[in-house]
Amino acid sequence: MQKGIIADDNKGMRKFLEYYVREKGFEADVVENAGDLIKRVSQGNYDFAITDYRMPPGMDGLQATAEIKRLKPGLLVCLATIGDPETTKMLIAQAEMKPDFYFDKGGDIKNLGAFLDLVRKSSQQ
Repeated sequence: MQKGIIADDNKGMRKFLEYYVREKGFEADVVENAGDLIKRVSQGNYDFAITDYRMPPGMDGLQATAEIKRLKPGLLVCLATIGDPETTKMLIAQAEMKPDFYFDKGGDIKNLGAFLDLVRKSSQQ
């Protein structure tokens, strides 16, 4: 079974994302900040990561994405955002290393489902 890691500082969102990912047929670990995410990714064997954009303290989700891509270049990453979609697109466009997908936590999560479909397909290749 494929396994992912979820990082979000909001406990309710962590629980929701974990439930959603498990309902889609994946295993999931959860952490509450980017530092723990990077540590677990560097030590673990994950197929994907879902990271919140804004997580205190320290690095944000785009910085975490860049570090993940340096540590594990093939690991698929989805960025969870909230707010203006145009601002999100601009921030991602300016990022050093871009996430493979992103979704708005305050809106439709179909992009998260599409991301998980991509994860599933990537293991079949």
